[in-house]
Amino acid sequence: MAKRKPPTDMPAYFGITPRVRGWALAKGYDRLEEHLEYFKLKVEANGYRYRNWDAAFQTAIRDDWAKLRVQKLN
Repeated sequence: MAKRKPPTDMPAYFGITPRVRGWALAKGYDRLEEHLEYFKLKVEANGYRYRNWDAAFQTAIRDDWAKLRVQKLN
């Protein structure tokens, strides 16, 4: 059985990778820089650690942690 990679702190220069940008474009998500700003602040404030930072960021975008899609509707 393969060992699971342990969770890590957020990389110092974590940002929007081409893979995440392509995924967001294909799914119709925008305002990635605003999503990233919110994600990084929430991670820092709560001490979150992840095994896969891109996947964690994609989840935050999909789940609209920053509530950017809600603001669009108002």
